[in-house]
Amino acid sequence: MQDYNPKTIEKKWQGFWRENACFEPLHTKKSSNPTGQLSKQNSDTNDKAHNSEAHNDKTHNDKTSNTITSNSEVANKKTSNKAHNECSQVDFSLPKKYILSMLPYPSGKIHMGHVRNYCIGDALARHYRKMGYNVLHPMGWDSFGMPAENAAIKHKIHPKKWTYENIDTMREELESLGLSFSKEREFATSDAIYTRFEQEFFIQMWERGLIYRKEAFLNWCPNDKTVLANEQVIDGKCWRCDTPVVQKEMSQYYMKITAYAEELLRDLEGLEGHWANQVITMQRNWIGKSRGLEFDLELDSPSLKKLGLKAGEQDCRVRVFTTRPDTIYGVTYCALAPEHSIVKRVLELGVLESKVSEAIKSMQNTSERARASAEKIGFDLGLSLTHPLTGKKLPLWVANYVLIEYGSGAVMAVPAHDERDLEFAKKYSLPIKRVVKSVAKSEFKQHDTQTSSTQSSAKLSNEQAQQSEAQKQANETGQELTEAFVNDGVLVDSAEFSGCESEQARAKIIAHFESRTLGKGVTNYKLRDWGVSRQRYWGAPIPMVHCEKCGIVPEKIQNLPITLPDDIIIDGEGNPLDKHSEWKHCVCPKCGAKALRESDTMDTFVESSWYFLRYTTPRELWEKGAFDEDSLRYWLNVDEYIGGIEHAILHLLYARFFTKVLRDLGYVKIDEPFANLLTQGMVLKDGAKMSKSKGNVVDPNALIAKYGADSARLFVLFAAPPVRELEWNDSAVDGSYRFIRRLYERAKNASKTRSLPQIDASVLNEEQKNARKKVYEAAQKSQAVFEKRANGYNFNTLIAACMEALNALTVLESREPNALNSEIWTEGYFILLNILEPIIPHIAWELSEELFGRENFAPIVIDKKALESSQITLAITINGKKRAEISVGAQASKQEILDLARQSAQKWLENKEIKKQILVPNKLVNFVVA
Repeated sequence: MQDYNPKTIEKKWQGFWRENACFEPLHTKKSSNPTGQLSKQNSDTNDKAHNSEAHNDKTHNDKTSNTITSNSEVANKKTSNKAHNECSQVDFSLPKKYILSMLPYPSGKIHMGHVRNYCIGDALARHYRKMGYNVLHPMGWDSFGMPAENAAIKHKIHPKKWTYENIDTMREELESLGLSFSKEREFATSDAIYTRFEQEFFIQMWERGLIYRKEAFLNWCPNDKTVLANEQVIDGKCWRCDTPVVQKEMSQYYMKITAYAEELLRDLEGLEGHWANQVITMQRNWIGKSRGLEFDLELDSPSLKKLGLKAGEQDCRVRVFTTRPDTIYGVTYCALAPEHSIVKRVLELGVLESKVSEAIKSMQNTSERARASAEKIGFDLGLSLTHPLTGKKLPLWVANYVLIEYGSGAVMAVPAHDERDLEFAKKYSLPIKRVVKSVAKSEFKQHDTQTSSTQSSAKLSNEQAQQSEAQKQANETGQELTEAFVNDGVLVDSAEFSGCESEQARAKIIAHFESRTLGKGVTNYKLRDWGVSRQRYWGAPIPMVHCEKCGIVPEKIQNLPITLPDDIIIDGEGNPLDKHSEWKHCVCPKCGAKALRESDTMDTFVESSWYFLRYTTPRELWEKGAFDEDSLRYWLNVDEYIGGIEHAILHLLYARFFTKVLRDLGYVKIDEPFANLLTQGMVLKDGAKMSKSKGNVVDPNALIAKYGADSARLFVLFAAPPVRELEWNDSAVDGSYRFIRRLYERAKNASKTRSLPQIDASVLNEEQKNARKKVYEAAQKSQAVFEKRANGYNFNTLIAACMEALNALTVLESREPNALNSEIWTEGYFILLNILEPIIPHIAWELSEELFGRENFAPIVIDKKALESSQITLAITINGKKRAEISVGAQASKQEILDLARQSAQKWLENKEIKKQILVPNKLVNFVVA
């Protein structure tokens, strides 16, 4: 056997897999074979593999055209392989597995995070193919987005050309890892055929009222006359021209995700045990269901007069929502978001000092993200509201920590019981009134929570009841507070509700408001509708038309897709679509009059919210509809979805939402898209996430060039369990390479066969028995790792078991050669190459083809007798502390074991009285001594 040469072996098998479409879903015309997609081809494998190498060299030299044509789209790239073209229909009679890794953005180069993500998914896909499942393991490209436009500005290259050239590069890089992706299902989300159906969904959602249009504030660069993403605003300035960014109110399209808030929250229960608890908690918190009180605070007469309003008119009241109605008596001021309509009215009337007005306008021109980290600032608007219960006047302020997108853009401030309100109140010397006390620290006697508030109040101590006016004033200012009391407790200074515990008081106060029509109890969600408008070129065009006569109307379905014009110039100034007269001017699909096409494009999260559904449909059916019903029914749900924890909220939430919407539109029959979710940990180096700025990036291409793809795959799966962070270790990569080389070199000890050798265990010596035991322990570990996903697919334990098995086999190498040893080696490799195929596929295929014609790529039956041992090792402990070990025959009696244990521990038992002796079978003997 030649020396191990990963470059030659890996190139050979990658070509073979591609040429023979080895990783496409099984079709009805393929022969039925228990080895699934790994079944051996009828023609000579090695000849085909070598022929495919020449084909690879040819296709590698083909250069991407510089022209921008539809042929650059992934969906239009036809594969040419006999194996697939002979197939007619996916075999729906087979058990299936849909294994999916989150699709990447084609930035141009893969990184170690990609390597880890896709190796995890690939190991699962390859395993299930061996087990006889029909496997769908697709790959695509999340190809719309801002980076392409930034590259266009920087490098003077068309976004489409930049994107599709990057896809070609990354496809080659991923293929160099030997990943078993379906080539026939590959597409880019910027392909016109994908956009067509996305636009159709948009129109149907618009017609159902699930998409609407409203005004919203966006980051605006006055110099470049363009909208900026949050990432393009650096220190409040435009990333390109350094011009201060302002907030501009513009019309935006929104998807009504709030209509599904309760279902999105409720269905998380069914994902428990299948998704990480951390992810489920993050989604619950993001949806943020809460029960509380909604009520209005009326402007007093002087304030109405100042604003030129009459009672009952718009802006004569402020609506607020609180989850803590038990603190209602602690409200000392109210604060509005800078964009609130009352604030706008105050500015228009010019009733504030000019410097205050300018400061408020500055707040309005600061993004919500910047405000969140900024020092809290605010201004008294010179207006007052009336407390609905006490009748007291409450000053009305504008504050930068109040956001217009949350609730009504107004908060009832309770400084003593809210940290943000307290910080603001202390800064501006506003009143602070404590109305809830800790039960443990209060001066209340023990009381029954079911007693009336009058009875509870009677339990106040005389000292509390006779509190002096000076003490009350001190309570009102509260400037001595260092932190707000935010927990539940017992109400004080809250009229008839004093003495009630918080939970009881909340219900009573809501009922009090409702009985007097002052307000009502409502259920609210933190979740906000999804703004999907983007004022940029490289995105899916929103299929709406603006007609002076008909208003905003959807394009006709038969006119889809609305594609982007290629002949544009991207210079960073404004939206290129607004400047393209031929593209923008159209006719109204409703009345036929002249109209303007919508120039906003969709948020790229829209594309990634349904791509996993599209993968189920075979390429030959892509033009006929968004999905093939039979394929959807067969492949869904996704059995394992793999990606980073950074996508725990938005992407996963939007994907869940989109699935429910498409269900209600009649496309799919499922409620949740992903049956199981695996969130892999980050790849670190020197304790930090890899990044170019930190100079700690490891180039996967350089790693593969030096060690080979199998070594890279082995390292990322061995270094840490998938859900844990992986710390990069150069020596560990070298160790992975040495293991594979040793596996390759020792294959000479195995013999060629097409079936698993049958070995008579009764004639084996201890070393031979141990070698077989270790091999079957590795096989057993493989089953446990793949079938018990609750452990997070601990591939590292499986790989360690395989290494132990090879070490045990290697012991036989130093013994005199004999037929029995050869059979054990053969059996060992038959099994180990099967187990390792999902992890290091190239070497596994190479050796399995050479030795077994790949007949070993089938489910392994565990020989339970091989797992039996003639000897067992027991720990000897004295009062729980380990002192020795003994080896005894597996059939030894309890008394024989105890006698031998006492002998081995004699020096620790000398002059001691044995109070108790405990035998834990197959584990230990413990002596309790005095």
